[in-house]
Amino acid sequence: MDGFLGTRAPLFPDVVVVALVVVLPALVWGAILAGRGRTRLHHTIMWWTYHVLAVVVVAFVVWNAVAGTHVPALEASWLYRPIYLPLVIGHVIVAVSATVFTGWVTWRARLRRVERPDGELGFDPDEARHHRRTGKLALALLLATSVSGLAIYYFRYVREY
Repeated sequence: MDGFLGTRAPLFPDVVVVALVVVLPALVWGAILAGRGRTRLHHTIMWWTYHVLAVVVVAFVVWNAVAGTHVPALEASWLYRPIYLPLVIGHVIVAVSATVFTGWVTWRARLRRVERPDGELGFDPDEARHHRRTGKLALALLLATSVSGLAIYYFRYVREY
């Protein structure tokens, strides 16, 4: 089935791209909210974006296993081995790392959070520092996964060979 973004992509890669384009700003917004002390909204946004990304990643892996990843024109191109393959390998490593690490950060935050007197969610000071550090790393991994995924989409379905 053809996609809806006007490229050579089938339907599912177009759905993934739209999910990434929606999730990227949501991740950044969630991080900004945490910095402003809006922790309850931060928690909600980050929880949903993580789970949407996790479902997209699992579904995309299954789709690729069924549909295959063969793109003859790309594989014949000069950039296949020096650029595309390292990009895909790096993307897979970062995507798996991001999914596992972000899941751990989310799980730990859920276990260790407390409700503050003002109704917002929070941590004790040591846990807050830990969550800020690990959350920034998780955000960086998710952004790298998203950007590299968009680059792969470009090479597979947009660029002409």
